[in-house]
Amino acid sequence: MAKIYQGNVVEISLDCKEDVDSQSDLWIYYKKPESEIEGLWKADGVGNLAQYTTVKDVDLDEVGTWIIQPFSDTYDVHGDIVKLQVFEPIVPARKDSAPAYLVGA
Repeated sequence: MAKIYQGNVVEISLDCKEDVDSQSDLWIYYKKPESEIEGLWKADGVGNLAQYTTVKDVDLDEVGTWIIQPFSDTYDVHGDIVKLQVFEPIVPARKDSAPAYLVGA
């Protein structure tokens, strides 16, 4: 698997150890590495997997080791806790200026 960088779009697939296909109450719990903020992403159940695709420059907004785990309180499903390493990109996304190829155009 390729390295995951801050701001990337990543499809997360976590094994729930039982069938969660089309389950409506399925989440991926996360804890951010720097701020330690905790939150939830709404997951889709596909077979035994809880799947979520991150939003570019929104979801994976901190560098370090994220702690993630699929769960559903309604159906008492808790998959394994997974550590997800997110690296700092060598060229961070710039939102305060035009890309270099547009300068002088």
